[in-house]
Amino acid sequence: MKFNSAGWFKRYLEMRLEQPFAIYLDSFDIREVATIDSLNQNFEGLNGIFYTTLRESGVLFGCPLMDTEKESMHRTLKFLSPKDQATFVNIEILFLSLIREIIVFAPKLSDYEVYLCRAVIRVIQFYLGLDIDRRFFSMGLNELINDKEFSRLIGLFEKRFIQRIRSREKFSFGNSLQNNLAFLDIYSMISWNRRFNQQSSPPIYFLSEVEQNHIAIQKQLIYIFAGLLWAYDANKDGSSIDDSPQDIYDQRATLYQKQKMLKRYIKSTRLSKKEKSDYLEIVKRPIDLNSIQFEYSEPLINKYLLEQAILLSLLDEFKGPSDNSALGEINRQLHLSREELEASLGSVADFFYCHETRFDFLRGHHSFGHMKSYINSQINSIIKMNLDSFVNEIKETGKLYNLLMKSSTEPLTLEEKRFVKIQILSIAKTIPTLAFFCLPAGSLVLMMTIKLLPFNILPNSFAE
Repeated sequence: MKFNSAGWFKRYLEMRLEQPFAIYLDSFDIREVATIDSLNQNFEGLNGIFYTTLRESGVLFGCPLMDTEKESMHRTLKFLSPKDQATFVNIEILFLSLIREIIVFAPKLSDYEVYLCRAVIRVIQFYLGLDIDRRFFSMGLNELINDKEFSRLIGLFEKRFIQRIRSREKFSFGNSLQNNLAFLDIYSMISWNRRFNQQSSPPIYFLSEVEQNHIAIQKQLIYIFAGLLWAYDANKDGSSIDDSPQDIYDQRATLYQKQKMLKRYIKSTRLSKKEKSDYLEIVKRPIDLNSIQFEYSEPLINKYLLEQAILLSLLDEFKGPSDNSALGEINRQLHLSREELEASLGSVADFFYCHETRFDFLRGHHSFGHMKSYINSQINSIIKMNLDSFVNEIKETGKLYNLLMKSSTEPLTLEEKRFVKIQILSIAKTIPTLAFFCLPAGSLVLMMTIKLLPFNILPNSFAE
C-alpha cells in the first residue's frame, strides 16, 4: 500500500471494511466503561483506554511503531518505507479511537460498515474544517468513496494527513517532537466528537474552540521544552573545574542543537506567523519553569505534557525525580502527584526499553541507562517487599504454577509463554505501588519479576 500515491486512503478503507477492528467485537465492554464514566460525570475510563492505545502504539511519543503481531495480521499490506508504516499506524489509531467513541455515543447504528462510514465522515469534517451534506450519511462505503464530490474531499484529506507524518528508518528526537502533532490531532478530534455529541449544536460549531485548545497545548509544550533546556544549561554553567575546554565546547554545541530542534518544532506548529516569530524570540532567553502559565488544563493532557518532558530529559543527565528539580517543578505545575510522576517515568522507560534499537537518540545513551537503572531499582525493592504474597498468588493460580514448573524440564509453547506473562502482570497489578509500573506493556516489571521469583529454573530467554 503506497501512502505517497493518490488513493491510499480509499485502499486503506477497503482493507478495513474487509477486516473489522476488533474493538467493534468488544463494543459491550466499551459501553460498560462509558456507563461508569457517565455515572461519574467524566471520561476517565475512556480517556484511560485512549491514552494507553496511543502510548502503546508510540503515537503518544511521536514514534509510531508497527509491532510484529500487527504486521502478521496485515500481510496484504506492502510497506515501502518507514514513512508508510508511520502513516499506517497513525491512521489506524485515528480510526480505532474514533470508532470506539462512536460506538459509545451512537450504540444503535446498524452494523460495522455504518460505524466505519460515520468515522470517515467525521474525519473529513474535522481535518478539513467543514460541514458535510446529509446525503452522505446514508451511503455505504463503496458508494461514499466513489462519489465524485466526496472523492475530492478524500484527496484533500490524504494530502493534509500525510504532510504531518515525519519518519526515518531510525527515529530522531527532532522527528519525535514534530510527530507530536499527530497525537494532538487525534486528541482534538476526540474532544470535538464528544462536544457535539453531548450538545445539540452542529459539529462545525466546535471546531474553532477545539483548535484554540490545540494551539494552547502547543504553546505549553514550547514553554516546557524551552524551560527544560535552559534549566539543564543553568546546571552546566556551574560546571566543575575539571571540565576541559572540549567538554565546555561539547555542552555548548549540544545546547545549540537542542535549540535548533525546538525552533523546528515551533515552525511546524499551528501557531500564526506572528506567534511563531514571537516564540522563536522567547526561547532565545532563559525561561523560569515557575513562571509558566498553563492556559489549558485537563488530566489527560497534563499527563501527556509530563511524559513529553520526561522524554526530553532523556537527552540530558537523567536523575531520579527527587534530584531533578526541573522535572519535579513541571510535575507540580501540572498538579500531579509524586506517584503519578513515578508512574509516568515507568511508562516512558517501559516503552523505550521495548523499542530501544529503533531510536537513534537513545541507543547507547548513558542517560537512558540511568533511567532504566532507577526504574529497575524501584521495581526491585517493591517486588522484594511483596515477594511472599506474590509467590502465594502464583501457587493459588494452578495453571500458572504448573507452567512455571514445567519450564524447568521443557520449553513452553508461545501460547503458554503468553499466558504466563499475562498472569504474572495481572498479579503485579494487584500490588498498588507496583501497578504504576505495569503500563503500557509492563516489560520491565515482567523482566524484574522473573529474575526475582524463586523459580530459577526459568531460561534467560523467557522474557524476550
